[in-house]
Amino acid sequence: MSYEEKANDLITIVVPTKNCERTIDLLMESLSRLRGSNFEVVVVDNSVDRTPDIVAKYPFVRLIRVSRSGLNYARNVGIRAAKGSIIAFTDGDCAVTEDWILNIKEAMKKGYAVVGGSVKLPPEVKANVLMEYVQEGFIPIFTDYSEEIILTKDNFFKLVPFMRPPSGNNLAFKREVLEEVGLFDEEYRGGYDEVDLEWRICERGYRILCTPKIIVYHYHRNTLRALVKQVHGYGRGHFLFLKKHRKPSFLRMTYALFLSWIGAITVLMLPVCFALGRYMSIGWAFAIDFILFMLYSLMYKIKRRIRLMKAMIYSALDLVVSTAYILGFIREALRGA
Repeated sequence: MSYEEKANDLITIVVPTKNCERTIDLLMESLSRLRGSNFEVVVVDNSVDRTPDIVAKYPFVRLIRVSRSGLNYARNVGIRAAKGSIIAFTDGDCAVTEDWILNIKEAMKKGYAVVGGSVKLPPEVKANVLMEYVQEGFIPIFTDYSEEIILTKDNFFKLVPFMRPPSGNNLAFKREVLEEVGLFDEEYRGGYDEVDLEWRICERGYRILCTPKIIVYHYHRNTLRALVKQVHGYGRGHFLFLKKHRKPSFLRMTYALFLSWIGAITVLMLPVCFALGRYMSIGWAFAIDFILFMLYSLMYKIKRRIRLMKAMIYSALDLVVSTAYILGFIREALRGA
């Protein structure tokens, strides 16, 4: 293979990191086991902990230290430093499978501009109920595909956000597409940054492959506070996306999403509202609330094949997560105003 052919076949793996000392070793070890020799790893770091010292132990990594914080700023620094014709992304709290880049290359050969895949809990992790909820909940925190899906300009807003497009921690682009469409928007805070870039790419007529064959393991948030903060950020990003694109189709999607979430909250609280309006007794109101909650929990139990107690916890978490998302959206709207 000639030098030019090697350059065209090279994959650059960009990893933005900030204070990942607890998990970065796991990622580096997984990258060292990748099958397929023609790749490079670029870590763009803005840490104040031991993350850069740990990364420096691995000779196959090119470490770039930056003084400015920001996930999308770090991603863009990595893109500009990349030498590969394909640029793949993962995060410092992830681990990749051995066939990760081989599957990315195979998918790219089919003519897709972008490919991404599932984000799962590492099989060796002893997960608590919150981490399991992130994996199994009805509201998708991360992508976990059961079949291949192709995102295009025509179906993008019909699927997003009820089906999440590929997450930024398991995502790969053809370099030429990024050069044409542009990089990550550094205005975004908290989420929707990859959705913004994916939509801009689809808008140009390119296709995105979402496939269960490309897998990254992620160490999910294990406290309620961290999960709420994460989802709150997604809500903020959702507003920024809406503000930026102002498409009728996206307005309809946002309306449908909020109607479903607010409707879920309202339905559970409706009997209480009736009780306060003296339409029924408080006892009956709470009895109806409990029945509605249990029906929703039974749906969880049947769909996810989990114990009833866990289904009830998931139902309660759905309400918490939905509320955090909506409050994030409202917060960013007020900030913009």
